[in-house]
Amino acid sequence: MVRKCDRCKSGTSGSAVPSDEGPAKSAPFLPFSGDPSMHRIVALALAAASLATADLPKFDQVSNGFKEVVSTADGSRPLYRIWKKDNDLLAELPRGWERQQHIIAATQNRGTIFAGLQGPEVLVYWKRNGDRLMVMTPELDTRSNGEQESKDSVRRIFTDTMLFDIPILAMGPSGQPVVDLDSLLLRSAAGGLGLGGLNAGLAEVVTAKTFPQNTVVSFDVPNRSGQIVGLYFSIVDLPRNSGYKPREADNRIGYFMTSYRDLGDYNQKTKWKRYIHRWNLQKRDPSLKMSPPKEPIIYYIEHTVPVRYRRWLRQGVLYWNNAFAEVGIDNAIEVYFQDKQTGAHMDKDPEDVRYSFIRWLNNDVSTAIGPSRANPLTGEIFDADIVLTDGWIRAYWGWYYEDSPDIVAEGMSPDLRAWYDANPHWDPRLLVASPARRAELIAARTSVTADAAEPAIAHNPDLYGTCTSAGCTECMAAQGLASHMAFAGLMGEDLAMFAPEGDDGAQLDGIPEWFVGPLFAELVCHEVGHTLGLRHNFKASSLYTHEQMNSEEFKGKKTIAGSVMDYLPPNFRVDTGEVQGDFTMIDVGPYDKWAIRYGYTFGDPTEVLTEVNVPEHAYLTDDDTVGPDPFARRYDFTADPHDYAMEIMQIVGMKREKILSDFVKDGESWSRSRTGYLKTLSMQSRMISMMANWLGGSDVSRNQKGDPDGRAPVMPVEADPQREALAFVMANAFEDEAFGMTTELLHHMTTDQWSDNSEGDRSDPTFPIHSRISGIQRSALSQIMNPVTLRRIYDNEIATPSDTDQITLAEVMDEVVGNVFRELDGQVNGGSSREPAISNWRRGLQAELVSRLAELSSGKSGMPGPTRTLSTMHLKRLKGRLARAMKGKADPYTEAHLDDLHMAVDRALNRIETVAGATQPAAVLGRFFSAS
Repeated sequence: MVRKCDRCKSGTSGSAVPSDEGPAKSAPFLPFSGDPSMHRIVALALAAASLATADLPKFDQVSNGFKEVVSTADGSRPLYRIWKKDNDLLAELPRGWERQQHIIAATQNRGTIFAGLQGPEVLVYWKRNGDRLMVMTPELDTRSNGEQESKDSVRRIFTDTMLFDIPILAMGPSGQPVVDLDSLLLRSAAGGLGLGGLNAGLAEVVTAKTFPQNTVVSFDVPNRSGQIVGLYFSIVDLPRNSGYKPREADNRIGYFMTSYRDLGDYNQKTKWKRYIHRWNLQKRDPSLKMSPPKEPIIYYIEHTVPVRYRRWLRQGVLYWNNAFAEVGIDNAIEVYFQDKQTGAHMDKDPEDVRYSFIRWLNNDVSTAIGPSRANPLTGEIFDADIVLTDGWIRAYWGWYYEDSPDIVAEGMSPDLRAWYDANPHWDPRLLVASPARRAELIAARTSVTADAAEPAIAHNPDLYGTCTSAGCTECMAAQGLASHMAFAGLMGEDLAMFAPEGDDGAQLDGIPEWFVGPLFAELVCHEVGHTLGLRHNFKASSLYTHEQMNSEEFKGKKTIAGSVMDYLPPNFRVDTGEVQGDFTMIDVGPYDKWAIRYGYTFGDPTEVLTEVNVPEHAYLTDDDTVGPDPFARRYDFTADPHDYAMEIMQIVGMKREKILSDFVKDGESWSRSRTGYLKTLSMQSRMISMMANWLGGSDVSRNQKGDPDGRAPVMPVEADPQREALAFVMANAFEDEAFGMTTELLHHMTTDQWSDNSEGDRSDPTFPIHSRISGIQRSALSQIMNPVTLRRIYDNEIATPSDTDQITLAEVMDEVVGNVFRELDGQVNGGSSREPAISNWRRGLQAELVSRLAELSSGKSGMPGPTRTLSTMHLKRLKGRLARAMKGKADPYTEAHLDDLHMAVDRALNRIETVAGATQPAAVLGRFFSAS
C-alpha cells in the first residue's frame, strides 16, 4: 500500500453517497437562471475543488522510487498508467474518466478448488468529491427511454450507488488523478465483490500489466485462514461505438439475458426490456452469402489441458461452426493451443478479458462450467472462460459420491421442497440418504443464500457467486456425467460389446477412447454453448425414440437429441434397435442451429420464430425442470422413456450378477462389491425417479397465439404412459426381486477402514440392507403420493374431456394400495421365522403405507381434498382385510406385523371418528346460519 503521503486517507468511507446523476459529465455544472444564491454555491464548489487540487502533493513526491509499467510493445497509451515499487502500485486514471464506464472483474486463480473460474464483476464509474474519488455503480435495473420528464423522474428516484471511496494521492503526468491501486483492489474492490477477509498488508504483486482497453493486476495474498490465494483483477473499458445492436430476448428460445424496467414505457406488456447475451459477430464481407467473420470468436486451450484430450476438446468447440454456417459465417470460431513446450500463446493470461480460455483443473471434482461476461447495458459478450475438471473421468474407476438424494430431488418444485422441509419423514432426499449424507442435507437447509436450492452449490460451495446473469443457473452437466461414467466403469470388459466396428483398442486413462473421447467433445460443446449465450434445453432429449437412435439411419449421420444444451446420458442399449448407435452427440443439434440463427442472423430474427412449433425446436429450460412436463428433466432420455428405463434395468440386472465374478478383480478389495452394488442402486433410483415424474404430467410448450402450427401450451399427458410409469415404479421399488440382493453378495459388501482422507465408505462393514432398500421404497411412495403430484393428477381430471381416458387420483391410490397389500387377499398362512409369509421389506413397506394413509386421512397433510376421504376409505377396507388375514396361522413375524397394522388402522379410524364427532355441532350451526 502506498504510504508516501500522510494527509491521504486510505480505506473506504463509512457510508455510501447515492447519486442522482449518471456518470459524471465533462461539464458537471450548468448555468442557473433564477436564484442568484445557486451561482454562489456553484462558485464556492468550484473554488473548493480547485483548492483541493492545489493542496495535493506533487506526483514526483508520491511516486518517488516507483517505476512505470510498460506492457505495450508499440508504446500505445494504456487504459490506466501504472507505476510499481515492490508490492505497491500507483495508477493514473485515463483521460476522459469522467465520461467513461469500466467493468472491474475478479478471478481467484490460485488457492481454490475452482481456480481460474470467472468470479464476480461490477460496472463502475468514477466521481470526484473534493480530494476523494467515489467508485459508483449505476442504477441499471430501472431506467427510462421515454420523454425527458420521465427520465428526470427516474433519475431522481432510482439513484446510483457508491461502492467505496478512495483518496486522490496526486495529479499525474497526464493531469489526471492518481490513486493507490493495490489498496483500491484488495481493500475496497475485493470487499465490494464479496472477496473479503484478505490480509492486504501482506499481499504480493504477481502481475501488473496495462493495455489500451484493459488493465490487469494479480496478487498472492493470505486469506483469513492464512492460506495463500491468488486474485486476478481486470479493469475493462466498456466497449463504446462498437456498432453492436442489442437483440431482444424471446422466451421461446433460450438465451441468457440482460433486462431492465423502462418506466418511460407506459405499456405494462412492453416496459420490461430484455436483451440476449451474444457476441458482436459480423461478416467480413456482408455482400457474400458465406463470409469469414470480421473478428472470429477465439478460444485458447490452456496448456494445462492434457495433450491426449486436446483434439477431442477442439472438436467439441468447432461443432458450433456448423451452426454459424447457417447464418452465413464461415469458421466463426477458431481454436488455438497454448503450449508450454513450444511457447505458443504462453504470453496470454487466461484471466485477461481480451482472451477466452478453456482451462483444466486436476481437482478430483466433477464439474464443467462455461461462464461469460457481457456488457450489462447491451448484452454484448466480450469474454468467456470455460473450466473443466478431471473428476468425471476419474468416476469411471471409482465413484464414491452418494448421488441418490440428488436423483430423487429431480423435478421437485419449490413448494414441494418446502413441504418436504416441513415433513421430513416424507422427504425422499433424506429417506434414500446414508446417515452421514442425511446430516449434510439437513445442514444445507440452514443456508440463507439465494443459491441454496442449486444442486451445483450443494455439491461445491466454492461455486457460490459465480452465476450472475439473468436466467443463469450453475451447470451440472459434468456431475451427472460422472454418475454415468461410474455406471460404464461397472460394465468393465462388457463395455467392449458396445465398441464400434474396427475399434483399434486405443485408451485414454484406461478408458476406451471411442467411449470417453466423444463424451468429452459433447461436454465441451455444451459449455461453449453457454459462452455463446445459450441456456439449457432440457426437452431436447425427448426428440427421438431409443429405436431411432440405434438405427443405421442415425448412426454417424444424425444427432441423438435436439440439442447439446441438454444433459444427456450415454446411449446404452441391449436389445433396442438394429445397431448400437452413437453414444452421445456427434454435432450440435437442430435446436442449437435454430437458436444460433435467432441470436446471430443478419436478417429479421422474428422470421426465425415462425419455426417455434417444429418438433426439433422444442425448448424448456432450468425453470421448467420443477414444472409438470416430464420431458423437461435432467438426464432423462428418449421419446419413449419407459422403454429406455426398462432397457437400463435390464443392464442393471446383468451387472449385479457379475459384481463378484467380474467387477471385483483379483487382488482388489471386496469393498468394491459394495461400490458396484451402490452404482446399480443409484441407476435404479434414477429410473424410478424419472418415471415417477410422469404421474400428473402435462406436455408444456412455449408457443404463442398465432404461431404457425400452434397448439395449446399445456396438455395433460395421456393416461397410458402414466399407467406404464406407475407400474414401472411399483415393480422396481416395491418388489423384493427388483433389488437383486443375494446372501453371497451381502457377505462380500464390506468397507475399507483407512485412517486418512481418501475417498471411500468408512461405515460399518455390514451393509445396512434394510435401511437402504426401505429408503428407496419409502422414497418411491413419496414421489407418487406427494401433494404436488396428487394435485396435478386431480387437476388433470378436469383438464381432460370427460369422454377421454385419463388416470385419476382414485385409480392411483387403488393401484398403490392394491400392490402394497396384495398379500392380504385372504387368510395369511404358512411361513417361518426364517422365511416369513410376508417378507421383511414388504412388511416395512406396508407399515409405512398405513402410516401415510393415517396421516392423509387426518386432512392436515396439505393434499388435495379427496385424498383425505379416499385414504379413510382405504383404511376402512384394510381393517376388514386385516381381520380376514389374521384368521390364518402365520409365522411370528407376520402375525405380529398384521396385529400391529390392525391396531394402527384402528387408531387412525378412531381418531377420524373423534374429530368428526367434535366438529359436528359446529357444522350444524354453520348450516343453520347459512340457511337463515
